[in-house]
Amino acid sequence: MKVEKLERIRYGYKVTIDGQVFALDEETIVVFKLRKDTELDDKTWKKVLDADKINIQKRKAIVHLKKPQTVYEFKSYLRNLGVSESNIESWTSTYKKLGYLDDFEYGKLLVEGYQSKYGSKKIESLLKNKGIHPDVIERLLPKNDDVLKKLVQKSCKSIQKPTYIQAKNTIIRQWLGKGFVYEDIEKYVNAYLDPNRFNEADTIQKEFKKLKIKYERTYQGYQLKQKIIQALRQKGFNGQKIEQLYREMENDYVQDFE
Repeated sequence: MKVEKLERIRYGYKVTIDGQVFALDEETIVVFKLRKDTELDDKTWKKVLDADKINIQKRKAIVHLKKPQTVYEFKSYLRNLGVSESNIESWTSTYKKLGYLDDFEYGKLLVEGYQSKYGSKKIESLLKNKGIHPDVIERLLPKNDDVLKKLVQKSCKSIQKPTYIQAKNTIIRQWLGKGFVYEDIEKYVNAYLDPNRFNEADTIQKEFKKLKIKYERTYQGYQLKQKIIQALRQKGFNGQKIEQLYREMENDYVQDFE
């Protein structure tokens, strides 16, 4: 086998050997000292191709390191390239020593971005998905009680629900879904959600009228009253107001709400 031609291309050379064209990494060309008219036997040529595969993988790995990532993500990328496990461990160890891979420092960046909108549970889950070790996560997790306080305060001011209970449950579900602790959320909701914002006396009358029209087609008497009361409870109306409404219904004051 003989090298007939070398042509510079991005990341290496296009090499023509016995009429066939191969794209070889620059590192491969340098290590094997390939030049025009270089003679190669089959064994040497196999070594060239094997080495070139590794050189390409390593070049891609270095390029990929420009993107912040965890050790787990980097290893996953290398496996997708088909890199051998021995090289994965060797390269990872080298790049960790050089400072290109640092789960703690990268985790700090992630936490800084997450903690203004997520609670510790959610952040912990996100970090685990990145493959960060539990010991490192424990050091990284924020104590973001002040963050939750501000978020709940804002929700309490902006929430638009017909009843206090509906508003409270909505806010709790909202921040539970973001990974905050139930007891902490409830504490701030109790502190900052003003029950006086909700005019339940007027709202319950409107809801009663709609429910009565809906259910009286199917139910009557005691069943009708129970169905309406159950629906009002599900809508989060104050228990005392429902009981008051119940007594009025018992005393035939239904017409007051029509």
